[in-house]
Amino acid sequence: MAEPAADLSQGPVLLSFSLATASFALATTVVRFYVRRGIHGGFGVDDYTSGVATVIALIATIFGILEGTAPEGSRALQFNVIGQPWYLVSVTLSKISICFFFMDLLRRARQWRVLLAGLIVLMAAINLAFALVVYLQCQPLEKAWNPSVAGSCSDPKIQVNFGYAQGAFSVFSWVFLALFPMLIIRDIARGGEPAWPLYTTAALSFVSGIFVIVRTAQTSQTTGATLYTIHFFYASLMAK
Repeated sequence: MAEPAADLSQGPVLLSFSLATASFALATTVVRFYVRRGIHGGFGVDDYTSGVATVIALIATIFGILEGTAPEGSRALQFNVIGQPWYLVSVTLSKISICFFFMDLLRRARQWRVLLAGLIVLMAAINLAFALVVYLQCQPLEKAWNPSVAGSCSDPKIQVNFGYAQGAFSVFSWVFLALFPMLIIRDIARGGEPAWPLYTTAALSFVSGIFVIVRTAQTSQTTGATLYTIHFFYASLMAK
């Protein structure tokens, strides 16, 4: 029986969603820099990290746009595979930026700073491993979207299992960052720092965690897919 054709009918929707997401990320970064400079007269390590994350996210969005407007399934899958590590790096830097923000507030609380530093190293190492898995799934990589190319690929189940693991770790890290302000609120109160930025960060992290849970569940729908589909796009998008 012939394999069903890839569903690319929602390309315009994906394009609009990618542009809206990129515009929102860029706008929030600009506002953050403006407010930070107005209050502190300069930028911190967390601001620069956030800026780099935004630039990388914009590059990833370009791949997403090319993916959503590709004329054929194999071409869309190519941009999906190439773009995935860019999204992973972007979201990892965003989390690291939040950690740097907390570390700046907790200058006198060495135990919390050590914990956050450990989380930064853990996130960097694990997400680097996930990015390498994407690029090393086939030798050469082109075989991932062009089966006619000579070479070999790892078992697709390995890729799916890594996807589940990455989703689980993303949920853990986002939930941790969402709950962390509750753990340090006493230390912040002693220093006289305002608490509202912490609660805002916690709320955003919680929402991000929900999206990652949705993405992990959505991945299960792609297990048997060998062509690019609208569901495959959503599964990769929710990783962010």
